This record gives sequence, C-alpha cells and structure tokens, in this order.
Amino acid sequence: MPIIQSIEVCAAKVPLDKVTYLSNRTVSDRHYGLVKVRSEDGIEGIGFCYVGSAAGELFRVAIEQLLAPLVIGKVLISTQK
Repeated sequence: MPIIQSIEVCAAKVPLDKVTYLSNRTVSDRHYGLVKVRSEDGIEGIGFCYVGSAAGELFRVAIEQLLAPLVIGKVLISTQK
C-alpha cells in the first residue's frame, strides 16, 4: 500500500480578460488552488479547485497547516485501476 510522503500546494492568481463589477466589489482575477500528492513509491497526483476571487492564500495555508499534517504518512487510496 502506498504511503503519502509529501504534499505540495500552489495558489494561482489568474487575471480576467474582462473585469467584472458587482454591487460592492470589483473582480479582476480568479484564484485557483493546486495540490500535488506524492507517495513513498513515486505515485503522484495533482488536483485543483477554484477558490474564489480572493482566497488563494487562505487555501495554501489551510492545506499546508491543516490538511497536510493529517494525511502525510497515511495510506494513499487510489481509484485508478
């Protein structure tokens, strides 16, 4: 059974081609979170999600400080056959 060895996280800020104006704010970019999980035997996977227009840094901190300590050293479950 593969064991999770490391988790890398990146918060990407992507500027919009067209700025969006809402009643109380202006949205000029979108934030995405990317996570790479690597097992001790070299299996890697990458996941990503949209995290809003201002939460990229919050996403990074949550993964690094909350999630990673819980899953590193645990068994990696794969649905791939």
